[in-house]
Amino acid sequence: MIRGGQAPEPGEGELLIKVHSASVNQTDWNRRGFMKEPLPAVLDSDVSGTVVASRADGFSEGDEAFGISASGRYAEYSTASPR
Repeated sequence: MIRGGQAPEPGEGELLIKVHSASVNQTDWNRRGFMKEPLPAVLDSDVSGTVVASRADGFSEGDEAFGISASGRYAEYSTASPR
């Protein structure tokens, strides 16, 4: 998530993705109801966007990426593992 007006820094072996889209799926809906997580909870796991920084092999700036994010999917930027 953006903290203090800045995008998160990708860790070693991670990507920083500018989020273009995220989803709300059945798991997120269940968390809202009977699977309540303690706050602050980070909902959603699906993300797609463009790589803006890469500290992982096989990805470069400008590559399109989709998958499961490590940080806030509903934010402007998100970190993710290259897997």
